[in-house]
Amino acid sequence: MVPDVALIAGASGGKATRESEDSFLSDGNNSGSGDWSWINPRFGVLWQAAEGAQVFANLSWATEPPTLSDLTPLTTAGGFSLLDAQRSATLEIGSRGKRGDIVWEVAVYHSRLRDEIQLQNVGPSMNQARNLDRTMHQGIEAGADWVFLRDIGTKGDGLSFRPAYTFSDFRFDDDPTFKDNELPGVPRHLFRAEMRYRHPSGAWFGPTTDWVPQAYYVDNANTQKTDSYVLFGLRAGWDFENGLSAFLEARNLGDTRYIASASVAAVANANSALYEPGTGRSVFAGLQYRF
Repeated sequence: MVPDVALIAGASGGKATRESEDSFLSDGNNSGSGDWSWINPRFGVLWQAAEGAQVFANLSWATEPPTLSDLTPLTTAGGFSLLDAQRSATLEIGSRGKRGDIVWEVAVYHSRLRDEIQLQNVGPSMNQARNLDRTMHQGIEAGADWVFLRDIGTKGDGLSFRPAYTFSDFRFDDDPTFKDNELPGVPRHLFRAEMRYRHPSGAWFGPTTDWVPQAYYVDNANTQKTDSYVLFGLRAGWDFENGLSAFLEARNLGDTRYIASASVAAVANANSALYEPGTGRSVFAGLQYRF
């Protein structure tokens, strides 16, 4: 036995039932039902590489049954459409820990999917969920919290940098029609960051950034793209000793026009209604209580 290494094994199972009853039959009967059952194993290794630093690896399977809305498309799309459950096998390797003033977590993953459920735009204001054959998801997820200055103006205060980066390489896998095209609707690079000043009294504030530096496709044929964008904001709050927290957040201070998300089409054209606008300049406030 190796004292710094732990082996992990487990399994999960489930069953999902979906049923829809159409009471308005003048345009046809869209009633239907479906059942899905599954068992998914998982295996992992956890290595305590050093004090405050872990390295991990996981191999896991997952199943995602269709939602009820996936199974109830418009009559023009064929009535009640029974879909297969989405299945995946994922290998993940990463590290997490804390060393001095830096806390980090990073993971690299590769996932093979069968019957991925994709919601496609099939006409004006009409979407239909469909199973893809074989697809591949791989990427990087990384985040950190670095307190790089302490005792700036008073004892116990600090200035921290909190970046988070996601790289997503999602593709068809030797599809008869779309070959190895990129899957649409997912930013390839997504970067979020916050600079935060924290006072020992519990007050904190700082600027934020949301950056999508590269446009992404909105159709399976990879013919149309969104635009890149960068947003700036400010956050401030107060963490009280009794567990209550208050915050105020201003988003998109530059009132930038951008595409927040997109629907998906097999092949987009000039008349495809796919783009969903992002929120303009806005302010949010809230309270949180932790027991």
